[in-house]
Amino acid sequence: MPVLKNARHERFAQDLAKGMSATEAYEKAGYKPSGPNAGRLTKKDEIVKRRAELQGSTAKQITDVRDAARQHTLAAVETLVSVMEDLEAPHSARVAAANGLLDRGHGKAVQHIEAEISVYDNLGLAEKEALLAVLESLDVDEEGAQGVPALNAVKHAVLGSAGGGPQCPGADHRNQADYLDPKVIEHDDASRAKGVP
Repeated sequence: MPVLKNARHERFAQDLAKGMSATEAYEKAGYKPSGPNAGRLTKKDEIVKRRAELQGSTAKQITDVRDAARQHTLAAVETLVSVMEDLEAPHSARVAAANGLLDRGHGKAVQHIEAEISVYDNLGLAEKEALLAVLESLDVDEEGAQGVPALNAVKHAVLGSAGGGPQCPGADHRNQADYLDPKVIEHDDASRAKGVP
């Protein structure tokens, strides 16, 4: 299909083919903003055909570029080999060429990243206190019930590991588990109200 005779229609079809919304394409083509009019123009037979043709030609162009590049694969590999083997080439160029060859021959090397992430690390003090209050309220027999190790593991995760976890205010005079004990918290609140550290 040839270029549309109406320049605004052609511009509209081109912008639609590029992925622009109908309203945006309608305005860029020089029309006053109007969603309903943009929708109607989108459905016109000549616009539908021209848009399809333009989208098909874009896909063909990408394929053509890919095919052209593939025709030079052997020459590109030979160039990488010559740079890699050139003892007078800068060291960085030789390494880059060697890496390029290895990547093409064996695929990029997999990089493993290890991280320890805890959902408890991002909790504020109030959230930690609320979570521990819920955990404490669970009906668990301290004498060997199956839930106790899991409960203790969650408490440990919330409080952080000794020395490496988040520090609680006043940690210099008591351990972190005491800090989240409701009796200690009440005492601290009363002490703070009196101005006692």
